[in-house]
Amino acid sequence: MQPRIAITGSTGFIGQELLLHSQLPRQCEIRICNEVDSLGELGSWAIGATLLHLAGRFSGDHDTLWASNIELTRRALGCFGRSGGHRVVFLSTGAVYGEVAHRSGSREDDPVGPTNYYGFSKWLAEKVIEYEWGGEGRPFHILRLPNVYGQRQQKGVVFHMQRQIREKGEVTIDGDGGQRRDFLHVSDLLGAIEKVIVKPEEVGVFNISSRLTLSINQLADLLADGRNVTRKHGPENNGLRELVLDISKARRCLGYEPKVNELRLTD
Repeated sequence: MQPRIAITGSTGFIGQELLLHSQLPRQCEIRICNEVDSLGELGSWAIGATLLHLAGRFSGDHDTLWASNIELTRRALGCFGRSGGHRVVFLSTGAVYGEVAHRSGSREDDPVGPTNYYGFSKWLAEKVIEYEWGGEGRPFHILRLPNVYGQRQQKGVVFHMQRQIREKGEVTIDGDGGQRRDFLHVSDLLGAIEKVIVKPEEVGVFNISSRLTLSINQLADLLADGRNVTRKHGPENNGLRELVLDISKARRCLGYEPKVNELRLTD
């Protein structure tokens, strides 16, 4: 019998990439549940199935992030649980850690200390999953991610910088540009999700990232690609100096290894 996966958030960047380019649609039976209440109507199909919860928001005011990342997650769990669902896979963020404690990057057992509301909302969603799903002995997988990018992305720092350079010949950087970030190509994220699906015994929290760590200034240099691009600096509004993740646990437990470790802007 094929694994069964219910997916929320399939119209977003990661959801579209998964349906178009991952192996899961060929290896699994998939139900699209972008209206999370439909998770409660899956009936016997959901017994033993996995919920891949991709729905959520990266930006917005506090009320929007609370509703989209915390309340929506809680509702999805409740609906899926009533249908007899078995397992949950949730995409979180490395922003839950706050500042990096180790040279190699943040580790899963490091204390959390989010410095912005997005990271805070994702951390609370993690706790909802741990208490309301895992607390009843049901398995879950939380994948903490850095900046995810790809050719068809329509948001995020890579997309916005590319558009500014293309349309204006300039780029505006928040703060001094010394902030360091890991960058994860969406194809490696899809590979990690596939590994989680086929290794159901490996539960818990996993950092998923690459070996590509850049300052925002370095990113701007790469995207400028030798062109004379005007660089402006605005106020720092993110509050997170570093988002660098140690992926040793994912390597050890999932056999995960990133394949794209330099900036790749085309497929």
